[in-house]
Amino acid sequence: MDEVSTTPQVVSHDARLIPAVLREKAVSIWGDDGRRWLEALPARVDAYCRKWSLTDLTFPTMSTSFVAFAHSPRHGHVALKIGYPHTEMASSMDALIRYAGNGCCAVHEAERSDYAMLLEVIEPATPLSAEPDFTRRVDAVAHLAATLPVPAGEDHCLLVYDTQIRTQFSQTRRIMTPDDGLAPYLDKAEALYREIHDGRRPLCVLHGDLHHENVFLTPSGACKAIDPQGWFGESVLDVGRFFQHEWGRHDAASVHERMRHLIEAFSRTLHEDPRIVAASCYLNSIRTACWSLGAPGRRVHLHENIHRMEWIERTFLPDGIPR
Repeated sequence: MDEVSTTPQVVSHDARLIPAVLREKAVSIWGDDGRRWLEALPARVDAYCRKWSLTDLTFPTMSTSFVAFAHSPRHGHVALKIGYPHTEMASSMDALIRYAGNGCCAVHEAERSDYAMLLEVIEPATPLSAEPDFTRRVDAVAHLAATLPVPAGEDHCLLVYDTQIRTQFSQTRRIMTPDDGLAPYLDKAEALYREIHDGRRPLCVLHGDLHHENVFLTPSGACKAIDPQGWFGESVLDVGRFFQHEWGRHDAASVHERMRHLIEAFSRTLHEDPRIVAASCYLNSIRTACWSLGAPGRRVHLHENIHRMEWIERTFLPDGIPR
């Protein structure tokens, strides 16, 4: 790379740049390992500011990764992201690199060994959550879902959807009770997954978390995503998360008509049978229901997702689900 004269900002290993929310989450999730990662984080931030000549750092809301906006003399306005070294961060990083800016924010620089990236900031852009027009939201994400899938190659470190869903269903069967009422839906979900995962559809890189805060609309009408989870599976499996989040934006009088429109729009854009798109939505709902069983205080999600699955069955699976 060419030499630059800009003097990078020196963070000076200042622990105060680590916000409380990141400290709390890192410790609650990873315990003592999280504490050690936090202790080393200011020095890592300092090192990457020097390595990539970053200045003018500002700090947005963080969750489980360190993120700072900055100025780069080579790339302009950028985001520095440093994640805790775990499987989910590795898969997210792998997906971003493989997308190469195709429907997702570009990776300008990356250091896999440190889980550090310098990312494109998508601007000017509007978060999908701020777009009031339902049809525009659906059409934009449907085209994004058709754009995102790229081959993964044999050396990927993505989360394999097949492994994830089998593990989750197995764990759920160990902890659920008859009163949960989830058993018949698990059986149906497994049958629907076999319809999708039948060897006829190519496996590719999936975003895995296409919800309204992870998608941005650009002035051209196109959209780009951020923060992929990084899955390896059939492309239609990316529909379910958006379906779930969009459902929650509508009242009882309109939601069913809107969700029918959503599934049919994705069916046309992805060239898939509406039954298969609906099956993807069913799978996301059952996975959220399974997650709710192991999360105290969130069991209300169980009944919400059972309601969604029952509507999908009535509307798009009138002939039943083969066992």
